[in-house]
Amino acid sequence: MSANRILLFGDSADAPVALIRQLLAKSRHSKNTQLFIQNSVEAVGREIQTLPPPERDAIGIFHSIQDLQECYENKRDPFNIAHIVLNFVGRIGELILYV
Repeated sequence: MSANRILLFGDSADAPVALIRQLLAKSRHSKNTQLFIQNSVEAVGREIQTLPPPERDAIGIFHSIQDLQECYENKRDPFNIAHIVLNFVGRIGELILYV
């Protein structure tokens, strides 16, 4: 008989900074999580380039999840794009770590 697991995730009101920091620390031992973070940053960067100029300029160019986190922490993003992306990457990254 296999064990059942229940994973509980917070909601989008959570502050993503601590979540991302924890994920980065834990991902040192998970190549899959590292790859997910890297691919996420690249995919989001491509999508950001398709946004209207005000939204694109609010985020700016970033090369890492830490750059996106800095955008969020410095409140440069009035559209909350960084907040949404950081929460998504954090939650899915957690899932990858535990499955």
